[in-house]
Amino acid sequence: MAVTYNSAATCRLLNMALPGDALTTFCHVNFPLVYEKFSAETPRLWIIQLLVDYCLTYDQFELLLTNLTKGNQTRYERISRLITSSSAASTTDNRSGNGQMGITFFGDYSEFSIELQLAAVGAIANSLDIRREQVKVVKVQAAERYIQLQLEMPAVSAKKLLDLCQANDQIIQDLGIEQVQLLEKQGEQSTNSHRIRRIRKTTDLLFASTSTGTTGFQSKKGTVASQSQGVSKMTYAQPVRLKRLTASGDESQRQLTEEVVAYTPPPEPLSEPLQQLIKEPRSIEATGIPEPFLTSLALKILYFGGQLKGWQIAQSMRLNFSGVVEPILHTLRYHALVQVTGGSNLNRASYQYVITDKGSIRARELLERNRYVGPCPVTLSHYIQVVKFHARRRSSIKEADVQWVLRDLVLSQDVVDRVGPAVNSYKSIFLYGPPGNGKTSIAKAIGRGLLVGNIAVPYAIYESGQVITVFDRETHRPMISEEAQLAESNGLDKRWVRCNAPVIVTGGELTMQDLDLAWSDTNRYYEAPFQLKANGGMLLVDDFGRQQMEPKDLLNRWIVPLEERLDFLTFHTGKKFAVPFETLLILSTNLNPETLVDDAFLRRIRHKLGIDNPDQRRFLEIFMSNCRSRGLKFDKQAFAYLVREYYLNTGRQMRACHPRDLLDQVVDFARYREEPVAMTVDLIDRAARSYFAELF
Repeated sequence: MAVTYNSAATCRLLNMALPGDALTTFCHVNFPLVYEKFSAETPRLWIIQLLVDYCLTYDQFELLLTNLTKGNQTRYERISRLITSSSAASTTDNRSGNGQMGITFFGDYSEFSIELQLAAVGAIANSLDIRREQVKVVKVQAAERYIQLQLEMPAVSAKKLLDLCQANDQIIQDLGIEQVQLLEKQGEQSTNSHRIRRIRKTTDLLFASTSTGTTGFQSKKGTVASQSQGVSKMTYAQPVRLKRLTASGDESQRQLTEEVVAYTPPPEPLSEPLQQLIKEPRSIEATGIPEPFLTSLALKILYFGGQLKGWQIAQSMRLNFSGVVEPILHTLRYHALVQVTGGSNLNRASYQYVITDKGSIRARELLERNRYVGPCPVTLSHYIQVVKFHARRRSSIKEADVQWVLRDLVLSQDVVDRVGPAVNSYKSIFLYGPPGNGKTSIAKAIGRGLLVGNIAVPYAIYESGQVITVFDRETHRPMISEEAQLAESNGLDKRWVRCNAPVIVTGGELTMQDLDLAWSDTNRYYEAPFQLKANGGMLLVDDFGRQQMEPKDLLNRWIVPLEERLDFLTFHTGKKFAVPFETLLILSTNLNPETLVDDAFLRRIRHKLGIDNPDQRRFLEIFMSNCRSRGLKFDKQAFAYLVREYYLNTGRQMRACHPRDLLDQVVDFARYREEPVAMTVDLIDRAARSYFAELF
């Protein structure tokens, strides 16, 4: 007699047995085909239903139980009895008729397959303890960042779902529901009789519809549309604060209470063209990397990793297992370089691999030639395509953006007005002026606040048999952690890391060698120079003119890249090749520009910004701003004493850094003398005498 498994009971069991991220890991390790069907935004109960549906369709319940119980026979039998049923699933009395529900889910449902639709319906049916056949899909309406389902189900179940959403925040989170409305039929029209709206604190933005001719769920922030015609275009509201809306009081009065929730916007989604450009390769040929190199890389990973499962090797290489890594491992097994020591016959990704003695000898030979062990590189041509794509799609900076980023710096309006056009040119900027007036602060504010993120950075580049490492954890700041990007099921090539715009700062330590490929005799591979790592971002050369080479040598090195947007690098074998120079180059100096550069080079530097000493008004503003940031009360008498005694009487120039440094010394003296930290004449005098001491 064939065994019948209770789908609802299995879903409840999995929900309890695999809390949190354990569910995603379980699917990734044991059911890779299921893992590929959902993304990071897929609701938890949908994933469970996808897994159960897969096991039902392909008769994989034995495998599910085996992996769930980890070989414990007693536990296997007990769980098997819990989810085995020969009776039909529970039903709900339908004598009261059917009701219709309008349910909105926010998230990335660009590929809302029939499997996902069935999973969503099944998850809702299981939560209501009814059969999936009792829930019918009346209408599906999709847009870029949301999906709406109109479902018909027993009226009792519809009311139960509404009550669940009102009383249980966890259930709507696990189901992924953002808005639910109970629709009551009146002739040919439907009225919105009940509504619950919920916005998660940690994920999606508040949406507002820009379409017309729609019926929608009204709120004070706008309309989330239930379209009567077509598909509406959804746009973001202001991503600063969210309001969580819940029903309260008399339903007939439809009063809503608002609870303000702090919100941090998620990273902007990648554009569709960029997603296609860095789509995950599903074959060896699609990687663009020669198969011998891939085979060597897998062998070296096993040499250092010891015993590894197939999926672990795939993760280390950042490549697809079934299409790329599995054929490579098959080749290694064929040549007796690795062997399988365990794993499930039903899931080849769980095979455990170890390197053989013959494989160890071969790995040591490979390490003598190249000791790179890590994520698989991308080809140079692929890298050039991605960098040029970012350059073409670069967005323009607006005046409001500049004002916001420079809000903590007290600058003349003329300087502020010239920063935006300089950044938009994305060519080069020359900052000059006396020291201590904010040139470095302006440059860093540009890099951290005005340059667009979501820059795809490869771990390494492959060209002519050589490896060049690019991704640098000291330089590149991932939009979300590397681990989180690796766990995403978004079909993207994991050899690329999505980062904020890179910002590289170098100073007097810069040498000509830093601008060329760095070959390591020990590791036998190259490290990318500063300008290559800064592609898509900013390279700041601080204290220009104080480097260990002549300024003209440094400038001559960059004449061609600044003109042609191309840089030429050379392998130690003598081969030259071109790479993009899509970097915002900023040179900052406190030396006289006329002694550093000639007219020909100044012509190639598109934007020059002179940052002069502040006048008395700006100096006062900077001083007061620094007092506020330290919680000190500004004292006019002490400030007047400082200006008179240490500036006007001595002829000393005011610098923008003086208020910060002097107040830091005030704090140091006050703490040493065990006095209250305050801006007094005595403490200001002590700080100034120490700070402006004459050196002999």
